Amino acid sequence: MVLRVAVSDSAGTPIARADVQIADSTRTIVRTVPTTDKGIAMIAGLTVGSRYIIMGRKLGYGQVISAPTTLGDRDTLDVDITLDHVTPLAEVLVKGKINPRYMINDKELGKHPIERMHLREAISRYRRGMFEGKYKMCPPIDYIYVNGVRWPANGPAFYPLDEIFASDILSARFFDCWDRDFPDLRNTIVIVLKPGVEFPAKNYGEAQRKPTT
Repeated sequence: MVLRVAVSDSAGTPIARADVQIADSTRTIVRTVPTTDKGIAMIAGLTVGSRYIIMGRKLGYGQVISAPTTLGDRDTLDVDITLDHVTPLAEVLVKGKINPRYMINDKELGKHPIERMHLREAISRYRRGMFEGKYKMCPPIDYIYVNGVRWPANGPAFYPLDEIFASDILSARFFDCWDRDFPDLRNTIVIVLKPGVEFPAKNYGEAQRKPTT
């Protein structure tokens, strides 16, 4: 079994020297292969019938993480990955006019009873505008960024929001479909976690924390 991964940008241009990573069902990275000048990574030796997660990443682009894929009994499996240029988080946090209806942080959340509450419920209760957009005319959210990693808002639609506890974030900011300061982030939510919080956690439904000293 050979996995052939083609990595390109949103314009269809191949991305050279991007990292294609393969993780097993425990989210352990089992293989990392850079793409060629033509944006291709060939990964051999994977187990037929096993479930793998395919990830693509390169500095200056949003990381893409696939849903778990079960490898079938075939010679070659072709997978296409599209990486979008992203604005650094540091710029997102300090630039542009912030609509208070589109932003919630740990200080604001601390005023509410959020113990064991996941972020989707907290936003629904205390910042409903982050799901609606201007004049309630925006389409459903396209992407969710967690510490710079992009998650598509399809399949398990709001997976990060349903797995991250509200008490674990520093901030969450929504960019609606009309945003002029960051057009490449329109219709997305950008989440910054507190130091020591990992996502995705190895155990679903329980955010893990690294030991602190």
